[in-house]
Amino acid sequence: SLGARDFEDAVKDLTRAAKLSPKDKAIRKKLKEAKAARDKALKPKTDDEKADEYVENAQKHDAVYRHFAYLRDDDKSEEYINDHPELLNEHATGWMLLHCLELEMEGKSREMHKVARQNEMLEYITRSCREVKIVDDPRAATMPFFRSLRHPDPRARDGFHSDMQGVIDKITARAKEKKLEQAAAAEEAEEEIIVEKMEQAGEPGVEYLVDK
Repeated sequence: SLGARDFEDAVKDLTRAAKLSPKDKAIRKKLKEAKAARDKALKPKTDDEKADEYVENAQKHDAVYRHFAYLRDDDKSEEYINDHPELLNEHATGWMLLHCLELEMEGKSREMHKVARQNEMLEYITRSCREVKIVDDPRAATMPFFRSLRHPDPRARDGFHSDMQGVIDKITARAKEKKLEQAAAAEEAEEEIIVEKMEQAGEPGVEYLVDK
């Protein structure tokens, strides 16, 4: 999708065109549309808009996200990123993190660790783009990243491995929390069923805890 910078460039080009052809109504109309689109792109998205955008991207690129998540060769990962720039955004990393949580909840910790590594690749590359202000094509940061990943000195990968472990720890902790939440919800639902059965048996207004 086009960003604010793309629309800003369009506004500049159309402004120049409008000055050269001030009587051209079609150019003035396009300029007005470009300004409106730029202003909309600059406006912060609401939580609902962000959620809708995530769902749309997850559905559209699910096959790409899933394929990358299960690549286990760095050369193939680099090639796949270059072929699929849609991986280098927050929607792809959001999908990866949710999938990691699903795997951990299913007890597939080893697989979760591998997907977390793939996710961290995308995180590192997109973060590098923001830091050095590479906005035209985020794939420009792909080659330097994989070069450091292959560096013979293991210290070149310390930061990557540290951040990856931090993500793994957070996912593991969140999975434990969700399991506890699910267990508590199941227990509460079971108590409600028992109370309902007692009321149906002729004991209305039960207000005491039920021993199971």
